[in-house]
Amino acid sequence: MAEEDFIKNLNIFSDLKIRLGYGMAGNNRIDSYLSLAVLNSVTYPNGDSTQSGYVSKQIPNPDLKWEANKTFNFGLDFGFFNQRLTISPEFYINRSSNLLLNAKLPSSSGYNSMVINAGETENKGIDLTINSTNILTKSFTWNTAVTLSHNKNSVKKLTGEDVQLWEASFGYNQNTHIIGVNQPLGQMYGYVTDGLYQVSDFDYDAATQTYTLKDGVPYADNKNNVKPGMWKFKNIDGSEDNKITEADKTVIGNAYPKIYGGINNTFTYKDLDLSIFLTYSIGNDVFNATKLTNTKTALQNKNVLAVANSKNRWVLVNKSGELITDPQEMIDINKGKRVAAIYDNEVGDTYIHSWAVEDGSYLKLSNITLGYTFPHKIISKVGLSKLRLYATGSNLLTWTKYSGFDPEVSTMGNGLTPGVDFGAYPRSRSFVFGINLAF
Repeated sequence: MAEEDFIKNLNIFSDLKIRLGYGMAGNNRIDSYLSLAVLNSVTYPNGDSTQSGYVSKQIPNPDLKWEANKTFNFGLDFGFFNQRLTISPEFYINRSSNLLLNAKLPSSSGYNSMVINAGETENKGIDLTINSTNILTKSFTWNTAVTLSHNKNSVKKLTGEDVQLWEASFGYNQNTHIIGVNQPLGQMYGYVTDGLYQVSDFDYDAATQTYTLKDGVPYADNKNNVKPGMWKFKNIDGSEDNKITEADKTVIGNAYPKIYGGINNTFTYKDLDLSIFLTYSIGNDVFNATKLTNTKTALQNKNVLAVANSKNRWVLVNKSGELITDPQEMIDINKGKRVAAIYDNEVGDTYIHSWAVEDGSYLKLSNITLGYTFPHKIISKVGLSKLRLYATGSNLLTWTKYSGFDPEVSTMGNGLTPGVDFGAYPRSRSFVFGINLAF
């Protein structure tokens, strides 16, 4: 369009293009032979010995077919100042149908699930790319490239139900994620943490030195067992008895960012070159299962994370090692504490709650490369056409509020339970030195 006279007469654009695209692709990334009847070998007792045999492994589905992914793209390319500044926004809609999903089956069938074509998802978003030449001289250049992406996904159809609950397995045996029709993927599921029970939530009997929870204060399980310093959860369903049940679980986070992208700056000065690449993510949550499982202060001979030390944990003894019996002393010593007391951090205290969900937004210095290219007049004397020495550092710095090793983590290996950090090994910082040679 930049060649059209009415565009040229505006004297604004050095380039202007419109791009449209539509396509469909397939996906068959599932295990082989799921459409067929398959047998598994087994051994079973037969008198004083064992006998080999075969059992059905799965329910065959001869109607299985490829997933279908339909994508529509609309993009614009703007060029300004003789292409020293280019801006390219691209809008897209992606619709995936006939998703290959595991449909859950009743246990009476003898099987846990079977693969069927059932689900549909939709992704809508924008990708923005900005390139600029900030400085351009004979001996020095500075170029910047910025990318920004926003994606909104939605589940349009499941395997017949409106909601599915999924578990990220780390020993709690509870559902951690929820998938619902017309809801986004990546939603974390559990109780909403409302801090800790405070002394003011109780009536104190000085004669028996016991605390009784006041009426109207939410509680789980047995009301008489609730004590100051225990985890406190919100009564989401608004039940009149204020009892915390499964109905009080709700969405407590989302693993997918609102905005993500990168920034790359490249500099050249004579024969030196420098590249600095940063990546960022804004608005994503991380379910810190490592924190949840490694703050059990009631376990003997076990280490716990520093977040559960006495500065953060509700304590029951004072600095003299004496059991606290005075309510005011209990209030004063535990002011601002954020981690439950020892009697609510035992083996059986396995709650999935929002205290474990943290802001995973980050800015990373992902890569720096410094190089030097030797002048041709020098290297040509030894038969070389190019000689460049370079050094690269990767994963150098991370700025984030996340308390774990790395906010860019998802350890479950399952797209249905993303954003979980359970014992993730920290990403290594690496340095590479190299030579580029050409004859």
